[in-house]
Amino acid sequence: MATEAERGLQRLLGVLSEVGARCSGTAADQSRSFALGFAFKLVYHAASAVTLLRERTAITESSPRFLDRTSACVLARAGWESFLLFHHLFIDVVDDDDRRMRWLRWMIETP
Repeated sequence: MATEAERGLQRLLGVLSEVGARCSGTAADQSRSFALGFAFKLVYHAASAVTLLRERTAITESSPRFLDRTSACVLARAGWESFLLFHHLFIDVVDDDDRRMRWLRWMIETP
């Protein structure tokens, strides 16, 4: 039986997959392509978290459950940081000019 956390992550995966499908081929500029990249990064983090939450490992059905709690915390933090950056760059903006300015500033500061 799936835990509440796993059900939430599975729902998130479904929503993000739908967003990705709707965004596919609609990138009007490079920043929107990066927005889609952030969405997929969050999908990968959520999928890994689901895998970590399962009762059995995906390696073999008879393998014992392995959960590295430190890795799970790092994964959760990475997902949260991806969300915060995505929100700052693409969602919490006044208009397209503000979004573009934030994205360009991030691009300049990213090594």
